[in-house]
Amino acid sequence: MKFRFSRISLVILLTILSVCFLFSVSHRQNFAQSLSSADFPINKIEISENTLATINDGDFVYPKFSPDGKLLAYSKVLVEDIENSEIHLFNLQTQNKTVLLDAQRAKKYAVYASFVAELKWLGLNRLQARISDGDVDSTILTFNTQTRRVIKKNFSSGDDFERIASPLEKTVDKAFPEISREFIETAFNMNQAFKIGERGPVLQFSHAQADSNIWFFDFQTKQKQLLIENPQNSDDYRLAGALETNGNLLLMVEYKEELLFHLKRSDKIELIARTKFGGEFEPKFEAASKAFFLLKQPNSETEKPSSLWYFDGSQLSLVADVENLCDAEIDSKGKTIAFCFWNKTGKRDITVRKIKNQF
Repeated sequence: MKFRFSRISLVILLTILSVCFLFSVSHRQNFAQSLSSADFPINKIEISENTLATINDGDFVYPKFSPDGKLLAYSKVLVEDIENSEIHLFNLQTQNKTVLLDAQRAKKYAVYASFVAELKWLGLNRLQARISDGDVDSTILTFNTQTRRVIKKNFSSGDDFERIASPLEKTVDKAFPEISREFIETAFNMNQAFKIGERGPVLQFSHAQADSNIWFFDFQTKQKQLLIENPQNSDDYRLAGALETNGNLLLMVEYKEELLFHLKRSDKIELIARTKFGGEFEPKFEAASKAFFLLKQPNSETEKPSSLWYFDGSQLSLVADVENLCDAEIDSKGKTIAFCFWNKTGKRDITVRKIKNQF
């Protein structure tokens, strides 16, 4: 039996096939189109006033407030025959500077260089510094900031790495025994686990044998809740940060070259903003009604600045007080901020300011 199509029938058939093809393509590309077509203007705010200190007689990194907010610790970067550094303390009340570790002593810890890789306050008068030797090893120094003496010294070898699970990871493992231990470990190794108060973490399992959706694990109900489904199990879709303010959850997801901000309010999740600002998620201050967080670029990165953000539970805003931001630090009371930023000579200054009362 032979079938003959009239010219009209052929046109109708081709039209139907074209519609089916376009629907299929549209369905497959729906997620990508939804991310590339919407326009989300970023709200910009200025949060600071009244400059309390300016530190601009060198090149400075890692500003860290003491627990009482009276002292600011930071590292001075020195370029000599090798890269070297110093550790300084600035008293915000007296405006006096103290050198905790000078260049001559710091140079003793060098192989190819001696630079501060981390500063952390352990208590009111206890400051810990990790000094890298420019190779794979580090020396960890603990200072008494009153006496300016080193009270503890540890050596850390990059070759002798022993992974230690964090308390949060151990709690997740205990509360959800049905979840593969390997999946949980992968999430924490990949920095895709973020604690939400005492309620539990937001996790994404980037493991070949697990789904790569984004979940909330509730410690109280011992239930897990699906927050965002990874479209087509895309490898480019990565949880980058999460925090909660005023009962609403802000989720940050890296997708290709953008960072997407999702707001979970009640049972609804919506995309509220997007940016090409990248960087490591670092919470800087969290309270019930507000939060500041940094998207931190490496200290050596001059082409891509870091960015500081403010979230009040509904509105997300980019802090625009300074340009070419490298780092930022907020004191424990949320009253004072230190901006570290690149100046026109390619070095980094620090300015300390009061945060406006409305923030």
